[in-house]
Amino acid sequence: MQRRTQALLVGLAAGLAAAGALLLRGCGPGPDGSAGEIGEAIDGPSEAAATGAPLEPAAPPARVRGAVMVEVGGAVEAAPPPSQAPGEKDMVEGTGPDGYDPSALDKEPGADGPPVPLAPPRECKARAWRDGFLLAEAACDAAGAFQLDLALPAGPAAAVTVEVLVPGHLRGVLTAPAQAGTEAVLPTLALGPASWLKGQVIDRRGQPVGGVKIEATPLPGLGEPEPWRVDSDAAGAFVLDTVPGGPLRLRASGQGLALSVVEAFAPEAGVVIVVDSLQDLSGTVLGDPALVARAEVRLEGSSLWPPLVQKAGPGGEFLFGDLVDGVYGLVAQVRAQQPGEQEYASIPLENLSPGGHVSLALIAAQRVPVQVVSPDGSPVARARVTLGYASVGLLQQVAEADDAGLADLGPVVPGPYVVRADADGYLPSESLAVDVGATALARQTLTLVRPGRITGTVIDDDGRPVPGASIMVDADTLYSPGEAMIRARTFSALQRGGSLGVTRGTVPPIPLVGEGEAVGTWAETDERGDFSLDTLMPGRYRLRAVHGDHAGSATAIVDLSPGEREDGIVLTLGHGVPLGGRVLDGNRQPIAGARIELADGSEVTSDGFGMWSAGHRRGKQRVVIRAAGMVPAVVEVDLENQATSIEQVLLPAEGALEGRVRDGNDQAIAGVRVTLLPAGELAPTEVTWTDARGLFEFSRLVPGTATLELDHPEYAPASKRVKVDKGGRPAAPVELALARGWSLEVVVRAVGSGDPIAGARVEVDGQVWAADEAGEVRAARLARERVRVKVEAPGWVGVSTSFVRPQGLSGTLVLDLDEAAGLDGEVTDERGEPVGGARLIVRTRDGSTVLAETTTDTEGRWSVEGLPEGDVSVEAIPPPGLAELLAPVTLRTDVRRGHVTREVDLRFDRL
Repeated sequence: MQRRTQALLVGLAAGLAAAGALLLRGCGPGPDGSAGEIGEAIDGPSEAAATGAPLEPAAPPARVRGAVMVEVGGAVEAAPPPSQAPGEKDMVEGTGPDGYDPSALDKEPGADGPPVPLAPPRECKARAWRDGFLLAEAACDAAGAFQLDLALPAGPAAAVTVEVLVPGHLRGVLTAPAQAGTEAVLPTLALGPASWLKGQVIDRRGQPVGGVKIEATPLPGLGEPEPWRVDSDAAGAFVLDTVPGGPLRLRASGQGLALSVVEAFAPEAGVVIVVDSLQDLSGTVLGDPALVARAEVRLEGSSLWPPLVQKAGPGGEFLFGDLVDGVYGLVAQVRAQQPGEQEYASIPLENLSPGGHVSLALIAAQRVPVQVVSPDGSPVARARVTLGYASVGLLQQVAEADDAGLADLGPVVPGPYVVRADADGYLPSESLAVDVGATALARQTLTLVRPGRITGTVIDDDGRPVPGASIMVDADTLYSPGEAMIRARTFSALQRGGSLGVTRGTVPPIPLVGEGEAVGTWAETDERGDFSLDTLMPGRYRLRAVHGDHAGSATAIVDLSPGEREDGIVLTLGHGVPLGGRVLDGNRQPIAGARIELADGSEVTSDGFGMWSAGHRRGKQRVVIRAAGMVPAVVEVDLENQATSIEQVLLPAEGALEGRVRDGNDQAIAGVRVTLLPAGELAPTEVTWTDARGLFEFSRLVPGTATLELDHPEYAPASKRVKVDKGGRPAAPVELALARGWSLEVVVRAVGSGDPIAGARVEVDGQVWAADEAGEVRAARLARERVRVKVEAPGWVGVSTSFVRPQGLSGTLVLDLDEAAGLDGEVTDERGEPVGGARLIVRTRDGSTVLAETTTDTEGRWSVEGLPEGDVSVEAIPPPGLAELLAPVTLRTDVRRGHVTREVDLRFDRL
C-alpha cells in the first residue's frame, strides 16, 4: 500500500504541475534587467552538472517553497530515525525502528473508517537535486513548510527534483522547473507511513566501514527521479525509514571502494553489505631492453572482465590500479614483428592478489599449432581454439581458425597446457593435453562433436500456434554454453548482487538471454509457435512449455544419440485460468514473503500486501503455503475453467515440547543434541541441546507427530516418536534415556608379515575412520548388537565381515588383508592419438562380476588398483561424443598379487 500511496502523491503532484499549479513568481530582474543566458534547456544537464561540480552561483537565487503533512492516528508520527546498528530484537521480532509496527503499512487510508487526519510533522527535511548533485537542503518549520534557495545560473528554467523526508513516513518527491530570480510554489504533500531497512556496511575482514554512500531503489522501479540516499556512520550502520515495503536494490559505493549491490526486502533488519577495497598491482618486466620495450602485460582475474592489457613502460614497469581483492593471473608477451621471428613470454603467475609488486622475466616461447576438424575429418573454418596453462584457470590464449581450420596459439613458455576447440553448430572437442618444449611442437588435431537438435511447435487447445512461449528443459547431461556465455552470466549475476569487480574501457557485447539466441537448454517460440534447441549433448531431455496466458503443457521426453535431430515435437498449452490469492495472519493482516509452492515444483512469494499469483493453471491444483513462525497450509482446488483466488489465513505455530534425557543410572545428561524431525514435508526440522539438568524445550512448533533424535559423544544414539500438541505447554515432559555405547577396536594387518596397514579405510556400521600408524581404529558409540565392518586400502584387497557385541563395553577385531593387483595402460584411436574420457570396465574372466571402473585422463592414460589375483577382462567404451565413430574394444589379461600389470593398452577401431 505504501507504494501505491507514494505513486498517487507523485502522480497528483505531476498533474498539478502540468495544470499550472506550480507558480513562478519573479524575485526581481538581474543587474541588466534581463534573465541572462544559460547553455542548456530545462531537461538538458549542464556541463558542470554532468561532471558533478556545483553550478556557478547567480544572484538572485531560485526559490522553491512547499509544505508537507503526515497521517496521524493509526500510524506513528514522525518517529525519530534510530542510529544504532541492527539489534537482536529487530532480528527476532521483525519490528521496525523504535518499535514501529510495519503492519500499519497494509491498511489503505480511510479503508476502515473516515479519512485519516493530517498534521504537520515533528521533524522534516527537504532537499533539491539535479543530475545527482545536491543543490540545497533545508528543515521544515513547525507548520511543515520549507523553503529552498537554489544557486542557479541566470537563464531558462531548469528541472530540479525536490524530495521531502519525514522519518517513519514515505518520501515525497516532486520535479519542478526552477529559474534564477523566480519563486516556485509546490503543492502540499500528504505522506503516509513508510517501511524501513536497517543494516551495516563491513569489509571482507568483518570490520565496519563508515562514510559509504548507499542508494536504494524499489524493485521494480516506480519511476523515481532520484534514489533514496543514506551514508553509513562510523560503526558502518545505516537506516532507511522512508522507503516503500517490498524488494529494494541497494548500491553501496565510496572512495577507494568497489561498487557493491545487494537486494533486501523491506521491512528488514540486519542487512549486511560487504564492500571491497580497491588496490594496485605493480611490477616490472625483466629482459633485454629491446624486448622489454615491445612487451605487453596481460592481467585477468576473478573480479575483472574483460582482461586488461597494457604496454610495459620504458624500464619495463607496469601498474594496474584500482583492483578488487581477488585472484588474478599475470603474464608478459613479446610477439613477433616478422613471420618466423623468435617470440618471448614470461612464466604465467597465478593466485596473485593486488597490493604487491611482481617481476616477469622474459624467456624464449613457442606457439601451439592446431588443426580443427569435424567428425568426418573435414576442416572447420572459424572455429574458436583455446589454450590454457595446465595449472592456471586464467590467462587463456584464444585464437580463431582460418578457412582451413588452422590456428597457432601463443606465444607461451615451455610447460604443460590444455587445448580445446568449439565452433558454431558443433559441441566442443575433447580437451587435449600438450607439453610445450624448447623445440617446435607438432600440429595438434582437435575433432569437434556433431551436436543433437530438437525442434517443435507449441500450440493451444484449439491447435493455434502460441508465440512467446518458454520451453523449460530438464536434461540428464551436462551442457556448457561456452566461455563467452559463462562470462556474461557471471557479469549478470554480479549486477544482481555482490561486488561488481572492475571494468575498463568499452565493455564488450554481453549476449544475454532474449536476444534471439538460446542459452543452454532454453528456448522461446517465434511468431509461428516454433522453437529449436541446438547444440545438445547426447542424453535424455524433458521438455515443457509455459506461457503467462495458458496452463503449462504436459512433459515430452526425448532421447538423443550423438548428432541426432528430433523434429516435430508438439507441446500443447491448456486454456487455463488465473490462480492467485492472499496470505493473512490470525488478525487478518497481510503476510509478506510467504512462500507458495505449486505441485509442478514452481514457487512464488507473496508481496507486501500478502498477494501472490501463480499465472494460468488448469485442473486440480495442490498449493502449499508457508511463512516463518506459522503453521503451513495445504490447499487443493479444482479450477474448473474459472479464475480462482485463495485467501488463506495462517495460524501461528504454537506447539511446544519439553523433555528430559537421563542415563541408565537415572542421572541427567547435559549437552545432548536433540533433533526434532516432523513427520511429513510441511514442518521444518528443529535442533536444541539439553542443559545441566538434562532438560530441553522446543517452542513455536507445528502440531503433529515427529521423531526425536538424540546424539552425545559418550552415548549410543537413540530416537523416539513423539506428538506435538496444539498450543500451550505439554502436560508432562518426554522422558528419554541414553545407554552407554560400546566400542570396537579394529586392527588391520598384512597377510603373512603381520605389518600394520596405516591409512586403511575402516567402516563400522556406517561410520568411517582411517587407521593410524599402528593400523588400528577405535569405533565408539556403537548401539547395535551386531555391526558390519568393511575395510579397504590402496594396494590391498578389501574385506567385509560382521562382529557381535561382546559382554563388556569393548571388543577387538583383527583383519588381515591380501596384497592387491593393479592394471595400468593407455587408450588410443585408430591413428594412435590418445582418447580422453573413455570408460574402462574391469570384470572377472567370465564377465559375471565388475571389479572396477574408471575413465581415461586427457592423455588417454588409466589405472585401477585393489584387484584380486586372477584373470580379468578389460572393456574400453568410447566417450559419448565419439560413440558413433569408434567401436568398443575388449581384451583379457591376468593380474598377480602385489604387482601392477602395466601397458595394458587398448585401441579403438572406427565403425
